[in-house]
Amino acid sequence: MYTPPIVSRYTYVGYNRIEGGPEGRLYSTPTGNLPSVTTILSATSNDEGLKKWREFVGEEKANEITLEACTVGTFMHENLEFRLEGKPDHEGGMPIRVLARRMADKIQQEAWPRINEVWGQEVPLYYEGLWAGTTDLVGVHDGIPTIMDYKNSRKVKKWGQIENYRMQIAAYALAHNQMFGTNIERGVIFICVRKDPNNLQYQEFVIEGQDFKDAVNMWIERVEQYYILRGEIESNGAA
Repeated sequence: MYTPPIVSRYTYVGYNRIEGGPEGRLYSTPTGNLPSVTTILSATSNDEGLKKWREFVGEEKANEITLEACTVGTFMHENLEFRLEGKPDHEGGMPIRVLARRMADKIQQEAWPRINEVWGQEVPLYYEGLWAGTTDLVGVHDGIPTIMDYKNSRKVKKWGQIENYRMQIAAYALAHNQMFGTNIERGVIFICVRKDPNNLQYQEFVIEGQDFKDAVNMWIERVEQYYILRGEIESNGAA
């Protein structure tokens, strides 16, 4: 199977994560400790739908599903990272490890052929004084500089269900542009759907043009909302 080349166009420096505090995940950056993209999204999200789902399936089942998604997603991500670096996958015959290898196969077969080059993976980024995070891939997709993200899902996703994913793309693009003087205005989300583990499906969402601008606007609104909730800016935008 095709593996895109890694091309080191920029120097990416890691930042320490600060976990477990009352403010959620933070990153220690040159401009101070900044909230992660996911922390901001979580703090400003309406979680009524999630609460209803947990009530419907029950806490125990909900926790089981969430843990499975996180575990198989982590293994899938890491297998893809290893493959780009020429390393072997996670070994082992546990069903979740076998599934994660097959999910990585699906992404590699469907998504990677259109990736022209990878500038970095698990790239640490921050937007000065406001947010930080780690994006799965930065590089060139279909000949265009792009932020790329791997996801897994138990069900096929609709456009309206990936609003947070789109805002993540916008956040990472804005941060990369500020840090490195790039002009990335495009993102692609690669999703492996594991509704039927024996018949994995692939979905791809491209965020560009007006969709990208909309994602940027939504993200900036969330950032403002986050800092208003923290009392660091007033609702009229004053610091």
